[in-house]
Amino acid sequence: MKATITEIIDAPIGDVWAVVSDFDGLMRWHPMVVRCQATGQGVGALRTVYFADWWAVERLEVLDAETHVVGYAITDCSRPQNIGVTGRIALSHAAPGRTCIEWIAGLEADNEHADAVNAALLAYYPVRIGHLRAALNLAS
Repeated sequence: MKATITEIIDAPIGDVWAVVSDFDGLMRWHPMVVRCQATGQGVGALRTVYFADWWAVERLEVLDAETHVVGYAITDCSRPQNIGVTGRIALSHAAPGRTCIEWIAGLEADNEHADAVNAALLAYYPVRIGHLRAALNLAS
C-alpha cells in the first residue's frame, strides 16, 4: 500500500499551489536538494534532483491547476529501489486561509521493494510537508 499523508497547512490554496506546482522550483521548499535541473515544460517535463549522496529523475505526469493536483513518477535513480515510485499531491480548500494537502506516493504492492520504500516515504513526507510550511512562512 502506498504512503498517504493528509495534513492542513495554514496558507491559502493559491499560495500553496504556487509552490508545489512549480516543478523545476523544488529547491524553494526542499532544503536537502543541492541542485535541480529541469528539461521541458508542463506534463512530460523531467527534472533531475540531486541530493548530497544520490539523485533521482522525475517526470511530471499531472499538472492540473483547476483541481490543484500534481503527479510525478521516478524514472531513474541512483537508488534503484526507488525507480517506479509515483506520487500525487492534491490540494483542497480546508477553511479560509487553510489548505488540505494529501500526498500519496510509493510503489505498487507487487513491487519487491514496496514495503520498505513505502514505509520510508510514510516517515519522510510529513517532514517534506514541514519544509513546505517553512517555505510558505518565509514567503509571507
